[in-house]
Amino acid sequence: MRRYIRFVIAHPLMILGVLSIITAYLAPGLGLLTFNNALDAFMPRDDPDYLQNETAKEIYGDNSRFFIIEVSGKALTPEFFGRVETLVQDLEAYKDYPATEMDAGMARLTALSGEPSLSREALLNELDTWPLFRRLVARKLEKGTLLDAKALETLRQAVGESLALMAEVPVKRVVSPMSVSDIRAEGDDLFTGKLLEEDDDGQRIMPASEAEVSAVLDRMRANPAFRHGIYAENGDGEITDFGIVVTFSKRPRVDRISREVIAICESRDDLEILPQGSPVVNVRFNSYMQKDLRRFLPLVVLVMGVTFFINFRSPLGFLLPLCSLVLSTVWIMGLMGRLGYSITPLGISLPPLMVSVGSSYAIHIYNQFLADSRLMQEKGFSEGLCLAMEHISQTVLFAGMTTMIAFATLATSRLSAVREWGLLSAVGVVFSVILASSLIPAILVLVGRVPKAPSPKRRRHPVDRCIHLFSWLVTRHPRAVVAGTVLILGFCVVGMYRLEVESDFLLYFKKNDEIRVSARAVGEKFKGRSGFNLLIDSGTPGGVLDPAFLKRVEAIRRELTRSDRADWCIGRTDSLTDFLMVMHRAMNGDDPAFYRLPDSAGDVLDYFEIYGGEDDNDDGRPDEFEAYVDPDWQVMNLLCRLYSGDGASVGTARTGRIMGEIEDWLDGSLPEGITAHITGFPKIDVKVTDYIVKGQLSSLLLSLAVIFGIVLVRFRSVHAALLSMVPMGAAVMINFGIMGWFGVHLDMLTSIIASITIGIGVDDTIHFLLAYRHHALGNLSREESLLRTLAVSGRAISYTSLALVVGFLVLATSNFVAVVLFGLLMAVTMTATTIGALLVLPSLILLTGFYPQAAVAEGMAPGKVDRLISLFRSLENRPGDPKRTVDPNLPEQSEEAYQKEQAAWLADVKKRKEKSGK
Repeated sequence: MRRYIRFVIAHPLMILGVLSIITAYLAPGLGLLTFNNALDAFMPRDDPDYLQNETAKEIYGDNSRFFIIEVSGKALTPEFFGRVETLVQDLEAYKDYPATEMDAGMARLTALSGEPSLSREALLNELDTWPLFRRLVARKLEKGTLLDAKALETLRQAVGESLALMAEVPVKRVVSPMSVSDIRAEGDDLFTGKLLEEDDDGQRIMPASEAEVSAVLDRMRANPAFRHGIYAENGDGEITDFGIVVTFSKRPRVDRISREVIAICESRDDLEILPQGSPVVNVRFNSYMQKDLRRFLPLVVLVMGVTFFINFRSPLGFLLPLCSLVLSTVWIMGLMGRLGYSITPLGISLPPLMVSVGSSYAIHIYNQFLADSRLMQEKGFSEGLCLAMEHISQTVLFAGMTTMIAFATLATSRLSAVREWGLLSAVGVVFSVILASSLIPAILVLVGRVPKAPSPKRRRHPVDRCIHLFSWLVTRHPRAVVAGTVLILGFCVVGMYRLEVESDFLLYFKKNDEIRVSARAVGEKFKGRSGFNLLIDSGTPGGVLDPAFLKRVEAIRRELTRSDRADWCIGRTDSLTDFLMVMHRAMNGDDPAFYRLPDSAGDVLDYFEIYGGEDDNDDGRPDEFEAYVDPDWQVMNLLCRLYSGDGASVGTARTGRIMGEIEDWLDGSLPEGITAHITGFPKIDVKVTDYIVKGQLSSLLLSLAVIFGIVLVRFRSVHAALLSMVPMGAAVMINFGIMGWFGVHLDMLTSIIASITIGIGVDDTIHFLLAYRHHALGNLSREESLLRTLAVSGRAISYTSLALVVGFLVLATSNFVAVVLFGLLMAVTMTATTIGALLVLPSLILLTGFYPQAAVAEGMAPGKVDRLISLFRSLENRPGDPKRTVDPNLPEQSEEAYQKEQAAWLADVKKRKEKSGK
């Protein structure tokens, strides 16, 4: 590192040129960044539950992750039916691609894009021939705008992207009152028609009068499976809302199609629409992440700039650290974009983290530049700067290495999002060290100005007062400090047992956020907004057609939704047996008494054989049945919606308990030959929490072990290595204790707090121990060395910690509850690590007797704080003494005064030793 520092100071323009080239290459990567919060995308590809879920999606479609759209009407009039019909048509375009209309509309739009300018109204009028295409174009337009040629071309490209998505057929089913199938009997045949009849062109016939509307509503009520499915009622039994369920095909681009569906809903000003479901939550989450990043970056840079100005009170002290941390953030985020990494729920913490970490190294380096001002005056600017930077750069390098390793231990996680965050944050730390050690010295050489030492008579800063207090506590009450720390940690250990794991993204939103409000409303009306698949295997091909098996499935459904099973939170279930019971009733004169399963195997076979459903993919299943049975008719898929009667979110911890209890109950109640297992998105959600806990423990233990080894090698002392664990370990325990006592969940975001605490907190400990050893090796006593360390290094540590705290407090402005809590917890833990390094650690050093090298003076009994501070000030560096560090905050002292004070102190030590008999 010494050679590198000398090279930087000798060739500053070359260094700045290289840094500029790297920045120019990485900066464009910021525009390539994307967002991704799909939990199943983070799962290990060899995980059994992940593989099982992927197989289920191939067979049944993605039924556990769906849109449920509530459409409310003040009055269910023919006009209301017409408006809902156009909404359903827009959604169905992604299920059955209307190529003819879309191709014709696109051809006309392409021709219009050559116009020099066109108003919004004129453009839409040109597309009246193709109403479906016209509505698509209207969704891409901003109201009241005049489109020039460039805007028309941009519009054409946006519409083309939507058409390309339509052509992929990402939607598997659109279940709504407009499109739902209605099974009726015609003689000895079963007929599957639509609830709304169709004309000769295949267009649905809307009710044209109040009487026709009533007839349609009566047909809805006649099918019990439709209740809480395609319609909801008020307390008087009146239908007030329609429900539209959109499920996805096998492997769609979920985020893209979800945004299209939401755009369709938001474009309808003539309807009251509430879209819900896990896809809606994911899209809102991504939107909020983008808003957070746009807010965080300028705000965190602003507060860091204010911190630098307060600390250094100079333009250079403000600009150099600020440039260093901004560039480190640009580098790592640009690298993410260049390499194709997406910003995940963890990724939104990366920019503030890089700014905070980068500020720490920049502050230490610039603070050393100020502290060694006299050295530059004596040795010459370049040589003095070399000596100053050589000393601090080694400390920064060592601290950065331990931080990098602590972050990199997260790469052992099985979750790709956590693994990527660990690797990227580790690389970001490397960038921060390189920039702080290169940019700041290079610019200082070009400026070539020796800083002025601050006046010793200046007003004492609050940070100095805190250090003064810490010095008094360390020297006067070290046992009380340690005892108080143990008491606090004991309280936190109790809180740790109250800690719960949670990964439900819905809980990231604030309670009054519209996404949570709509989740409660939609969940209450339609008995759930998400669900899982319960796969029941009959054991033999065709076994689903066995009446005994079908009745067993119905018994399971009744058990899941029993009123005294409310703790299982199953709002409703959907099954193939719903179709069979409707068929049985239809073949018996629509008598409600026959809304049950047939007793005869022959009836079951006859019903399915004469059922008139279409089978577009020729896999042996009518299209309406594909979500409920496999092609071999061996496994039935029971769709279960999760709903909490108290309106609360059925979070991950609760879902995991529910699924565990259901699986245990099934294992004990199913007859031999029949098996069942649960799969679906909630199952993946639960598995993610397991990986979070396991990853947290492994990365925590690994980072502590690695840092212990590094400190052991660096200091060649087990004593020092053990002491270095105390501030970090205490801060981690305090963090988990606070989370437990205040009910903060351990989720994907808060799970990395421990690693960040260790990675950053170890910097303070290392800076303190290195400074302590430096002073102790100058033949000073243990007490003197500690006081010197607190006076000189304590100030830099305090300011770096202050920068970290304010940097993380910026996260409190987030739209997410989890991110707000993450920021507050990080601020608390950073404060805890600082107090641990400046108060607990020196107290333990005094009590345990850790001393790097025997000093001339064997010890000094505690005295008054003023006497101690006066003493260590009198022993400050004299001109020409290379063994001691210069502190520009302390007044100069003549050789005669120094010798006099030294003699008085040695006499005092001798007197105390004789008095104590030592």
